[in-house]
Amino acid sequence: MRPEATVPDNVMAEKIHAGLAERECLPGEHWVDAGYPTAAQIVSVRTEHGVDLQGPMAANTAASVGGPFGQDAFTIDWDREQVTCPNGTISTQWHHRHSQQGLPVIRVRFSPADCRPCPHLRECVNSSTAERREINLRRRDEHEAVHKARAEQRTDAWKERYKIRAGVEGTVSKASDAAACADPATKAWRRPPSSTSSLAPRSTSPASTPTSPTHHGPAPAPATSHDFAPPSNSSTGRSNQGPKFTNSVRAAAGASA
Repeated sequence: MRPEATVPDNVMAEKIHAGLAERECLPGEHWVDAGYPTAAQIVSVRTEHGVDLQGPMAANTAASVGGPFGQDAFTIDWDREQVTCPNGTISTQWHHRHSQQGLPVIRVRFSPADCRPCPHLRECVNSSTAERREINLRRRDEHEAVHKARAEQRTDAWKERYKIRAGVEGTVSKASDAAACADPATKAWRRPPSSTSSLAPRSTSPASTPTSPTHHGPAPAPATSHDFAPPSNSSTGRSNQGPKFTNSVRAAAGASA
């Protein structure tokens, strides 16, 4: 199944696995490119089909990620529904909400009474007027799946295994170029405009092979005396070769006629 250009890759993951399940061809591991794996996809594919989806996770670009007060520096107690900050302060609110994209999230808030006196408040929050820290979390299964995946992808062992995906991409690319080179209307071979694939045969000169299948245009016009005209003198506009050259051209033209 090949997704259309307007369909996001992460939307196609479920359709691909559903199709494989119907044919009883589900793999134990499915290595994909960076467009496919998301937190929700990793969890759903593992839960519904028992497939371990492997691929580069998108980096977390939120402003509150890095630094000594980044989100990873906070300790999450899922059972008690509490989060503890690096200074030991415990959150006071834990609410299940939805993000702007409609995804389920957990919104955690600390008390302003605890955060205002903290000397690191401005380092901990993004706003210059905020009086407390707030954190948005994924559901527990998605949160843990993403953290595990990102930790594995930083290892040399994972990077080495992911090379099999690059090999598949190269093979598919060459096969696609080869298919694109065959013109179904003329049964002739042509090189795609932007392709540099070695699978496409090199075209030969029509002069050496008049019946070459790569030549689709009209036959070249016969040579005339103008084609053999020598360069003219820039000051006089006359030929530099004189009558001798002109006579030889006429003779050649008469012989060809």
